[in-house]
Amino acid sequence: METRQYKRFKAMDGALAVFSSTLQPNLPKLGRLLDISAGGLAFSYTARGIQTEGASSLRISWHDDEMSTVEGIPFKIVYDVDLSGHYRLGLPEDRRCGVQFGDLTAEQSEQLVAFIRNYSRGEIAG
Repeated sequence: METRQYKRFKAMDGALAVFSSTLQPNLPKLGRLLDISAGGLAFSYTARGIQTEGASSLRISWHDDEMSTVEGIPFKIVYDVDLSGHYRLGLPEDRRCGVQFGDLTAEQSEQLVAFIRNYSRGEIAG
């Protein structure tokens, strides 16, 4: 049985994950935050020709509200999977991406705790 180091919380609708890639630095990708913990997060996104390969920058926010944003989060991608089961006739695929946070600054840690407190709803079992 898997034992997680941190409690995971379901993100409220409107919570966003935004990443940029070294491969396409001027084209940030928006995803819907699914769950979050002190150690990482998961989000879903529609590929539209963009994948997380080369992702170099990550921020989370609430409806793009600058006051509710954690920027410059150090991270590594743990998984990025196709949710649709297969690529459908050239249509963009829905994907789920999980990231693990790296060493956060004290300010980022405080902002993350506040973000979880304000924009999540309930612990996820497991």
